[in-house]
Amino acid sequence: MNSPHRPELSASERCSEPAVSGELPERVSIFSEDIGWRKTGNDYVVVHMAEGSYYVFRNSASFIWERLIEGKPPLEILLELKAVFSADSEILRADLAEFLEQLHSRKLVCFS
Repeated sequence: MNSPHRPELSASERCSEPAVSGELPERVSIFSEDIGWRKTGNDYVVVHMAEGSYYVFRNSASFIWERLIEGKPPLEILLELKAVFSADSEILRADLAEFLEQLHSRKLVCFS
């Protein structure tokens, strides 16, 4: 919904950069309406229509993407990862932060 008191911001204007590499952002959202996805079995095919690129997310990447499109914050996703995958908490946190940074660098998600 557009606000009458402020102009609509582009996706790049409303996205913030990660504060520190390896840190989890508070919130993550899909970059723009140019991002589409389809679940095929347990995988997600994600398309960035404006960039002309696509990605296939499997296993933990699919798990994370599904929670991102549900609007879950990274800390909640981390708790779910801990409950499902048997790995060290710090490794899970670092891997989640790295994956989110990769999504951000490919303009698939915004940090806020």
